[in-house]
Amino acid sequence: MKNIISYILFISALNYNAQTPNWIAIKDTTMPFIAIPAEFDTAYRFSHTVGGWEDSHFITRDGLTLYCTYGPIDAFSWLDSTGGALNNFSPFSRGPDFGMDLVTAPDTSSEWFHFDILIANRDSIHHPFINWELSNMARPIFGEGGPHIIKRQDGSVDIFSYATNNTPNYSLDIFVFRDTTINPSGIGTSLPAPVNTDSTKEDNPHIERLSSSEQLLFYE
Repeated sequence: MKNIISYILFISALNYNAQTPNWIAIKDTTMPFIAIPAEFDTAYRFSHTVGGWEDSHFITRDGLTLYCTYGPIDAFSWLDSTGGALNNFSPFSRGPDFGMDLVTAPDTSSEWFHFDILIANRDSIHHPFINWELSNMARPIFGEGGPHIIKRQDGSVDIFSYATNNTPNYSLDIFVFRDTTINPSGIGTSLPAPVNTDSTKEDNPHIERLSSSEQLLFYE
Protein backbone atom coordinates (compact mmCIF):
# COMPACT_ATOMS: atom_id res chain seq x y z
CA MET A 1 0.00 0.00 0.00
CA LYS A 2 2.85 2.40 0.79
CA ASN A 3 4.31 1.88 -2.68
CA ILE A 4 0.93 2.59 -4.29
CA ILE A 5 0.38 5.74 -2.25
CA SER A 6 3.88 7.01 -3.02
CA TYR A 7 3.31 6.41 -6.70
CA ILE A 8 0.01 8.31 -6.67
CA LEU A 9 1.58 11.23 -4.82
CA PHE A 10 4.47 11.34 -7.27
CA ILE A 11 2.13 11.39 -10.26
CA SER A 12 0.09 14.12 -8.61
CA ALA A 13 3.21 16.22 -8.11
CA LEU A 14 3.94 15.92 -11.83
CA ASN A 15 0.43 16.85 -12.96
CA TYR A 16 1.24 19.19 -15.82
CA ASN A 17 -1.71 21.48 -16.09
CA ALA A 18 -1.41 25.09 -17.07
CA GLN A 19 0.51 25.82 -13.87
CA THR A 20 4.19 24.92 -13.68
CA PRO A 21 4.97 22.45 -10.86
CA ASN A 22 6.69 23.82 -7.76
CA TRP A 23 10.05 22.21 -8.49
CA ILE A 24 11.78 23.94 -5.57
CA ALA A 25 9.38 22.29 -3.13
CA ILE A 26 9.66 18.96 -4.93
CA LYS A 27 13.48 19.03 -4.83
CA ASP A 28 13.55 20.11 -1.19
CA THR A 29 11.43 17.12 -0.13
CA THR A 30 13.13 14.51 -2.34
CA MET A 31 16.04 12.44 -1.04
CA PRO A 32 17.62 9.31 -2.54
CA PHE A 33 17.64 6.18 -0.41
CA ILE A 34 21.16 5.03 0.53
CA ALA A 35 21.05 1.24 0.28
CA ILE A 36 24.61 0.65 1.56
CA PRO A 37 25.40 3.40 4.11
CA ALA A 38 28.69 1.70 4.99
CA GLU A 39 29.95 2.45 1.47
CA PHE A 40 28.13 5.68 0.55
CA ASP A 41 27.74 8.96 2.41
CA THR A 42 24.43 10.76 2.68
CA ALA A 43 23.52 12.43 -0.60
CA TYR A 44 23.31 16.20 -0.63
CA ARG A 45 22.31 18.85 -3.12
CA PHE A 46 25.17 20.77 -4.74
CA SER A 47 25.23 24.40 -3.67
CA HIS A 48 25.80 25.59 -7.25
CA THR A 49 22.70 23.91 -8.66
CA VAL A 50 20.19 26.20 -10.40
CA GLY A 51 16.52 26.19 -11.38
CA GLY A 52 17.03 24.92 -14.92
CA TRP A 53 17.23 21.35 -16.19
CA GLU A 54 20.54 19.73 -15.13
CA ASP A 55 20.88 16.19 -16.47
CA SER A 56 23.40 13.53 -17.59
CA HIS A 57 25.93 14.44 -14.92
CA PHE A 58 29.49 13.19 -15.14
CA ILE A 59 32.32 13.79 -12.68
CA THR A 60 35.92 13.00 -13.50
CA ARG A 61 37.58 10.28 -11.45
CA ASP A 62 39.83 12.79 -9.71
CA GLY A 63 36.65 14.56 -8.52
CA LEU A 64 37.74 17.95 -9.82
CA THR A 65 35.53 18.52 -12.88
CA LEU A 66 31.76 18.14 -13.09
CA TYR A 67 29.67 18.22 -16.27
CA CYS A 68 25.96 18.27 -17.00
CA THR A 69 23.56 18.59 -19.91
CA TYR A 70 21.65 21.81 -19.31
CA GLY A 71 18.62 23.70 -20.50
CA PRO A 72 17.16 26.83 -18.81
CA ILE A 73 13.68 25.36 -18.85
CA ASP A 74 11.03 23.33 -17.04
CA ALA A 75 11.43 20.49 -19.52
CA PHE A 76 8.57 18.33 -18.22
CA SER A 77 5.98 21.08 -18.62
CA TRP A 78 7.43 22.20 -21.97
CA LEU A 79 7.28 18.67 -23.40
CA ASP A 80 3.80 18.04 -22.05
CA SER A 81 2.38 21.36 -23.27
CA THR A 82 4.10 21.79 -26.64
CA GLY A 83 5.42 18.34 -27.52
CA GLY A 84 8.92 19.78 -27.44
CA ALA A 85 8.41 22.64 -29.91
CA LEU A 86 11.88 24.16 -30.28
CA ASN A 87 10.46 27.56 -31.23
CA ASN A 88 8.03 27.75 -28.28
CA PHE A 89 9.86 27.34 -24.99
CA SER A 90 10.12 30.78 -23.35
CA PRO A 91 6.85 30.40 -21.33
CA PHE A 92 8.62 27.54 -19.54
CA SER A 93 11.95 29.28 -18.94
CA ARG A 94 13.66 28.54 -15.61
CA GLY A 95 17.11 29.36 -14.33
CA PRO A 96 19.96 31.29 -15.97
CA ASP A 97 20.97 30.68 -19.57
CA PHE A 98 24.74 31.04 -18.89
CA GLY A 99 25.14 32.84 -22.21
CA MET A 100 23.49 30.16 -24.37
CA ASP A 101 22.36 31.39 -27.79
CA LEU A 102 18.66 30.50 -27.79
CA VAL A 103 17.68 33.22 -30.26
CA THR A 104 19.44 32.21 -33.48
CA ALA A 105 17.13 29.90 -35.46
CA PRO A 106 17.36 27.96 -38.75
CA ASP A 107 14.14 29.67 -39.92
CA THR A 108 12.22 32.86 -39.10
CA SER A 109 11.44 31.81 -35.52
CA SER A 110 12.29 34.28 -32.76
CA GLU A 111 13.69 31.55 -30.49
CA TRP A 112 15.18 28.08 -30.82
CA PHE A 113 15.73 25.72 -27.92
CA HIS A 114 18.60 23.29 -27.44
CA PHE A 115 20.59 21.79 -24.59
CA ASP A 116 24.25 22.62 -23.97
CA ILE A 117 26.99 21.24 -21.72
CA LEU A 118 27.93 23.06 -18.53
CA ILE A 119 31.20 22.60 -16.63
CA ALA A 120 32.14 23.25 -12.99
CA ASN A 121 35.67 22.99 -11.59
CA ARG A 122 37.32 22.90 -8.16
CA ASP A 123 40.94 22.62 -7.04
CA SER A 124 40.34 20.03 -4.31
CA ILE A 125 37.76 17.37 -3.50
CA HIS A 126 37.51 19.03 -0.08
CA HIS A 127 36.18 22.23 -1.66
CA PRO A 128 32.71 22.72 -3.16
CA PHE A 129 32.00 23.37 -6.81
CA ILE A 130 31.34 27.11 -7.06
CA ASN A 131 29.41 27.68 -10.26
CA TRP A 132 28.53 26.34 -13.68
CA GLU A 133 30.09 27.73 -16.86
CA LEU A 134 28.99 27.21 -20.45
CA SER A 135 31.31 24.84 -22.32
CA ASN A 136 33.38 25.99 -25.28
CA MET A 137 31.46 23.55 -27.51
CA ALA A 138 28.21 25.52 -27.23
CA ARG A 139 26.81 26.87 -30.48
CA PRO A 140 23.47 28.16 -31.81
CA ILE A 141 20.68 25.85 -33.03
CA PHE A 142 22.45 22.57 -32.25
CA GLY A 143 22.76 20.98 -28.82
CA GLU A 144 25.34 18.93 -26.95
CA GLY A 145 24.95 16.57 -24.01
CA GLY A 146 25.93 13.33 -22.30
CA PRO A 147 29.61 14.23 -21.78
CA HIS A 148 32.09 11.57 -20.69
CA ILE A 149 35.89 11.84 -20.61
CA ILE A 150 38.93 9.69 -19.96
CA LYS A 151 41.80 11.52 -18.32
CA ARG A 152 45.45 10.53 -18.36
CA GLN A 153 47.52 10.54 -15.18
CA ASP A 154 49.08 13.88 -16.14
CA GLY A 155 45.62 15.51 -16.25
CA SER A 156 45.35 15.75 -20.04
CA VAL A 157 42.30 14.27 -21.73
CA ASP A 158 42.67 11.12 -23.78
CA ILE A 159 39.06 10.92 -25.03
CA PHE A 160 36.16 13.34 -24.67
CA SER A 161 32.88 11.82 -25.89
CA TYR A 162 29.45 13.45 -26.10
CA ALA A 163 26.22 13.44 -28.11
CA THR A 164 25.05 16.17 -30.48
CA ASN A 165 22.43 16.75 -33.14
CA ASN A 166 24.90 18.78 -35.21
CA THR A 167 24.42 16.40 -38.12
CA PRO A 168 22.99 16.77 -41.65
CA ASN A 169 19.58 15.34 -40.63
CA TYR A 170 19.58 16.69 -37.02
CA SER A 171 19.87 13.12 -35.74
CA LEU A 172 21.49 12.63 -32.34
CA ASP A 173 24.92 11.03 -32.80
CA ILE A 174 28.03 10.38 -30.72
CA PHE A 175 31.11 12.51 -31.34
CA VAL A 176 34.59 12.37 -29.79
CA PHE A 177 37.62 14.59 -29.29
CA ARG A 178 41.04 12.96 -28.97
CA ASP A 179 44.07 14.38 -27.12
CA THR A 180 42.17 17.42 -25.92
CA THR A 181 41.34 19.40 -22.78
CA ILE A 182 38.59 19.21 -20.16
CA ASN A 183 36.78 21.97 -22.09
CA PRO A 184 37.44 21.53 -25.81
CA SER A 185 36.29 23.94 -28.51
CA GLY A 186 34.68 23.24 -31.85
CA ILE A 187 33.10 20.01 -33.05
CA GLY A 188 34.47 16.52 -32.42
CA THR A 189 34.62 13.64 -34.87
CA SER A 190 31.48 11.62 -35.54
CA LEU A 191 31.83 7.90 -34.80
CA PRO A 192 31.27 5.76 -37.89
CA ALA A 193 28.70 2.99 -38.35
CA PRO A 194 27.67 0.72 -36.78
CA VAL A 195 27.61 3.17 -33.83
CA ASN A 196 26.05 6.18 -35.58
CA THR A 197 23.44 5.50 -38.25
CA ASP A 198 20.97 7.65 -40.18
CA SER A 199 17.98 5.71 -38.85
CA THR A 200 18.74 5.75 -35.09
CA LYS A 201 19.63 8.18 -32.30
CA GLU A 202 22.63 7.58 -30.07
CA ASP A 203 23.11 9.24 -26.68
CA ASN A 204 24.99 9.21 -23.36
CA PRO A 205 28.27 7.58 -24.41
CA HIS A 206 30.52 5.96 -21.81
CA ILE A 207 33.96 4.87 -22.96
CA GLU A 208 36.43 2.80 -20.95
CA ARG A 209 40.01 2.21 -22.07
CA LEU A 210 40.90 -1.48 -21.71
CA SER A 211 44.43 -1.19 -23.06
CA SER A 212 46.58 1.07 -25.22
CA SER A 213 44.78 -0.29 -28.29
CA GLU A 214 41.34 -1.27 -26.97
CA GLN A 215 38.36 0.78 -25.82
CA LEU A 216 34.88 -0.29 -24.72
CA LEU A 217 31.88 1.91 -25.58
CA PHE A 218 28.49 1.87 -23.86
CA TYR A 219 25.71 4.12 -25.13
CA GLU A 220 21.96 4.50 -25.43
